[in-house]
Amino acid sequence: MAHLAIVGSHRVNGVAELHSNLIKTTIFKDFVKFFGHDKFENKTNGITPRRWLHQANPKLSDLITEKLGNKDWLKDLFKLKQLEKYVDDEEFRKRWVTVKHSNKVRLADYIKAQTGILVSSNALFDIQMTPKQRREVVPRVVIFGGKAAPGYYIAKLVIKLINSVADVVNKDLSIDDTLKVVFIPDYNVSVAEIIIPASDISQHISTAGTEASGTSNMKFVLNGGLILGTVDGANIEIHEEIGDENIFMFGNLADKVEDLRHAHRYRNVSMDPALKAILDDIESGHFGDPRIFSPLINTLTIGKDYYLLSDDFGSYLRAQDMVDEAYKDKEEWAKKSILCTARMGKFSSDRAIKEYAESIWEVVPNYSQRSQRQINKENKENRENKNKENKENKENCTYNLTQPTRQTIPQFSINNFEIGGELGKGKYGRVYVATEKTNGYVVALKILNKEELLKEKLIIPWEREKHIFMILELAQGCLYYYLKQHQRFSERRTSMYIAQISCGLKYIHQNNVIHRDIKPENILFGQTGELKLADFGYATYVPDSSSFKPTALCGTLDYFAPEMLMRIPYNEKVDIWSLGILCYELLVGVPPYESWDYKGTCERIVNDDPILPDYLSPEAKHFILLLLRKDSNLRPSIIEVLNHPWIQKYNTIRPIPILQNMTNRS
Repeated sequence: MAHLAIVGSHRVNGVAELHSNLIKTTIFKDFVKFFGHDKFENKTNGITPRRWLHQANPKLSDLITEKLGNKDWLKDLFKLKQLEKYVDDEEFRKRWVTVKHSNKVRLADYIKAQTGILVSSNALFDIQMTPKQRREVVPRVVIFGGKAAPGYYIAKLVIKLINSVADVVNKDLSIDDTLKVVFIPDYNVSVAEIIIPASDISQHISTAGTEASGTSNMKFVLNGGLILGTVDGANIEIHEEIGDENIFMFGNLADKVEDLRHAHRYRNVSMDPALKAILDDIESGHFGDPRIFSPLINTLTIGKDYYLLSDDFGSYLRAQDMVDEAYKDKEEWAKKSILCTARMGKFSSDRAIKEYAESIWEVVPNYSQRSQRQINKENKENRENKNKENKENKENCTYNLTQPTRQTIPQFSINNFEIGGELGKGKYGRVYVATEKTNGYVVALKILNKEELLKEKLIIPWEREKHIFMILELAQGCLYYYLKQHQRFSERRTSMYIAQISCGLKYIHQNNVIHRDIKPENILFGQTGELKLADFGYATYVPDSSSFKPTALCGTLDYFAPEMLMRIPYNEKVDIWSLGILCYELLVGVPPYESWDYKGTCERIVNDDPILPDYLSPEAKHFILLLLRKDSNLRPSIIEVLNHPWIQKYNTIRPIPILQNMTNRS
């Protein structure tokens, strides 16, 4: 399946630098040789600070906003970098620690309510959402969370072992508050919003090379929690951003993993003595019936330790010793916590989405209706002020009636516009989103290819002009993406859409133009949800006085009319056929004659009748069959389409609102 996805995609990306490099050098290296390195790239994951700091940790969010003077950091996470200059501010550090402690108190209360276990908020809160054994030195509350899939037996055993260990440890009076072990049930996002802000240290310990990225590590660090982790996934990039002194790394590197696994498979590898002592304790029955945990222990012995726990365990314990020592100096720990938050700018989902939009999706930002309304309001005010000024000027001026007044037509140049991202390109030029500098109008600016136009003798009157461009309305999206979001539409909505498209066809047909490429991709949404007929690249002009009728095969396969496929001279009725195909697709979700290949689709268009689902009304079925008559002479004119009972039934000659904001601009 992955191989098919690579062939069918124009880009393949990993979600962390290590992951992206591994897929190019291991599992997909043959595809890299064939397609080249440009097809494969990295887009490191990100998280939204609005959810994972502002909402999950409101006290810390308020403290940051107060210190920085505004909330701009919520939209530009790199602004958190300004916190670094306050790291030596003793008062700020005290307030930071107070916020962390209040979050720990909140989590302690939650643990008491959910599990009955009383924990000290003054202990180090060590949190791990995937379990692993280790020793303890300083007072800690070790908190586990997570869920096991119904069929994942080993994961269930891990959860059982955690609870069995917790039962023994938490009942040992000699330990008291030195160590508590907690498993929080039913872990989910809402619970995570309580756990993450309270973390002192969190563990992200996947075997090197096995974790694509991970985002929980980003959430913990953004909230001022330090992490203990392997050299894997996003841990590596977090390490690069926050610095050696603010993270605890351990374990083997990804390039050694296969050699170590090979050694486990084919040689006897001695187990770390500390890990062996733990396994012996489990097998002794200290934590319950040892037979229950035998399958879990076997993964490390008989199963040849695929995840290399025995190889990384010694390094893991040494890293834990470093955590113990660092936590004893509370002032330095507070500084580390502040620096972790301050240096997380790279890991915003805003940055990740922007990178996807620019280099993979190739789309530009959508402008909200609110901002567009504001722009329109400002433009209206400017016009009113201008009219008022002109009126005052007229009242204070006398005119020479012997001289005719002449209206000045404004002259635009490319310099009048602030040009943004590219929307698309074609034979005759490229289209960009642009903003008119004076009035703030947001438009689509098409910069035409002068050489191509001259070649076809389309711009003889303007051949001396340096730049030739067209100013067009910026559409809010196209019907194709909207249909993909909703799969199919109701009859009411479809009828209203078909009526609007028919009004456009009526206009061009009355002006002797045949569109020849009616399809969802060429139907755009205007500012208020009205439909716009676009892309006249295949359109042709056939004057009434001309005896010429086109025979060219052009357009899109699923929408070809039978007469076009048979190279019979045709007229505007090919647009009526395409309109029928479009109507069917909007109601059903797929074109009626779709087939596995080009030949099959053509044969079905010429020979078959459309299969109409039972859920369609009799009026809708009649409408579709009428438009999809094989004999073009029997198809209705565009006027007859608009007068059909199914169209008239819904009072359709008006725009209707889009169901939700469009996310794909066309």
